[in-house]
Amino acid sequence: MMRLSTILVLVFLGCGQTEQPSTPQSVAVEQVAPSSTSEAKRVVVPEKSGAVADVVSSAELVARYAVLAALSEPQKQVAVGSLHLVPGPCAPCAEAKEHLARCALRPPTPACGNISALVGRAAARASQPLPLKQVMESIHYPDIWAPLPGGSVEKVLVDLVLAEADPWAAEALVAKAAIETHFGDTIEVRVSGPTGPVALALGVRATPTWAVAGYRMRGAQSAAALARLIDRELKEYR
Repeated sequence: MMRLSTILVLVFLGCGQTEQPSTPQSVAVEQVAPSSTSEAKRVVVPEKSGAVADVVSSAELVARYAVLAALSEPQKQVAVGSLHLVPGPCAPCAEAKEHLARCALRPPTPACGNISALVGRAAARASQPLPLKQVMESIHYPDIWAPLPGGSVEKVLVDLVLAEADPWAAEALVAKAAIETHFGDTIEVRVSGPTGPVALALGVRATPTWAVAGYRMRGAQSAAALARLIDRELKEYR
């Protein structure tokens, strides 16, 4: 059986980005102190080393997550492999530049409250079974997740942080209207200012800034870009 590290390299070389948000357009927010959160970077597989940096063993993850223990060995390799190929999508892990497999071994905290759900999603997709690339795409996000205050637990929460004088306000409101029309009562869309609790939780530096189920999307976004993440989250809610 091929070693996990070798499988990861072979598959990674054929994997591209999963989300292609539009070119960010935004206006700086002076009222909010800059966040120290580093932008989550894609985990790079060194071509010469033949392995992902800081590999986590299947045994470590299986000991923490029962959903992984229930998988067959090939499915387990796919699930664990996918966790190595995406960045840790919450602020503490992004700042440490950890991949999701390493992030998943951190002690549970509200700041990374999405991690168990992503590990469970990787396990569910691997058990279908799906190839590693598709499993990876189902857990990869373009930016970090934040525990946002309030919101419905029965709908996908979409946040828009917008300043009154934002030159892209009209474009952002058009996108908002489009997703509300398309998704109806399956989503909850709320708009807030650049100094409120949502903006602070997201570490907003400029507006507009969006968040879908807590996953941040900075700059002006098309309705289609927002819909891709909303569709993904709806699959988990239904």
